[in-house]
Amino acid sequence: MTELRVYLLVEDLRPQFAAYMGTPMRARGAESALAGRRPDAAVLTAAGAALDRDLDPPGDLHGSPALRRHLARVLLARVVRRLVEERS
Repeated sequence: MTELRVYLLVEDLRPQFAAYMGTPMRARGAESALAGRRPDAAVLTAAGAALDRDLDPPGDLHGSPALRRHLARVLLARVVRRLVEERS
């Protein structure tokens, strides 16, 4: 029996984050890490690392810069996974 596998690739995702910096900011490093790749765990980890370099959020009484970067990584992974689920 032949098994057919279909893999979705990220073609044109332009993640932007606004709440962390006050003005919208395009996460170009994360965008590049995802472009043309199958969004598996390794790719999402690489995109998260790139996102850390893209963002420089301020800290305040609601959260440290590290917490805000962590939350941005979580949100990016959730969005990508949801997009893949919707396309499957």
